[in-house]
Amino acid sequence: MESKIKENRLKKMMKSDDFKQKLYKFVFLILLLIVWQIASTKIGIPLLLPTPKSTFTELYANVTSSKVMTNIGITMSRVVKGWLIAVLVGIPIGMAMGLSKIFEGILGGVVNSLRQIPMMAWVPLSIIWLGIGDGPTLFMIALNGVFQVIMNTSSGVASIDRDYYNAAKSMGASKMSTFVNVVVPASMPHILVGARLAIGAGWMSVIWAEFIATSAGIGYEMMQAQSMMQTNRLLALMMLSALIGFILDRFLLLLNKKLTAWRYIRWN
Repeated sequence: MESKIKENRLKKMMKSDDFKQKLYKFVFLILLLIVWQIASTKIGIPLLLPTPKSTFTELYANVTSSKVMTNIGITMSRVVKGWLIAVLVGIPIGMAMGLSKIFEGILGGVVNSLRQIPMMAWVPLSIIWLGIGDGPTLFMIALNGVFQVIMNTSSGVASIDRDYYNAAKSMGASKMSTFVNVVVPASMPHILVGARLAIGAGWMSVIWAEFIATSAGIGYEMMQAQSMMQTNRLLALMMLSALIGFILDRFLLLLNKKLTAWRYIRWN
C-alpha cells in the first residue's frame, strides 16, 4: 500500500515537472518573439531583420505553395536515400571494427582520419567525380552520416559484456547464432543512436549541398530567396527546415524507443 502511494506521488511529480518544462518553453518562445519584434522595429530595415508578422506570413505562403512542397519532397527523398546509404555502409564497417581488433587496427585510423576532413572540402571533389545534380548531394549526405553510424556501431559492439558471449558459448550457440541473438540486440541502442545522428547530419548537409550542386530542393529555394534579397522568405524557409529536421529526429527517437522498449521498463 505504501509503495503504491509512493508510486502515485512520483507520477504526480513527473507530470508536474513535465508541465513546468512545457510552460518554460512557451514563456521563452513568447519572450523571443517580443525581443524579435522590438529589435526589428528598432532597426527598421526589413532586409536586415524582418518583423515576426512578415516572416510568419511568408512561412504560411511557403507551406501552402505547391512549388515549395515539391522541392521539400525532393530534398526529403535525397536525405532518405543518402541516409540509407550511410546506414547500409556504416553498420557492417562498424560491426567489423567492433568485433575484430584486426579490422579496428586497419580501418580505425582511416575512418578517424577521413572524418576530420571538413565536409565543405569534399564538395569540389564530389562535383568532379559525380557532376552537377543528385550525385554530389547524395554523396555529401551519406558521407556526413556514415561516420556517425560507424563510430556508434563500433562502440556498441565493443562494449558488449564478455559474460554474454560466455553464456551463449556455454549453451552451445554457433557464431552466427551468437551474432544474431547477442551482438545485434546488445548493440542495437548504439546503432539506432548512430542512425539518428546520421539523419540529423544528413538533413543539415543537404541544405548547403543544394545551395551549390542542384537546381531543386529546399536549399535551392533558400538560395533563390537570398539572391532576391527576400530575408523574410529566407527566415521562413529556415524555420520550415528546422521543423522538418525536428520531426525527423523525433521519429527516429520514437523508433529507438519502440525497438529497444526493454531499456525503458521500470523495475520495482
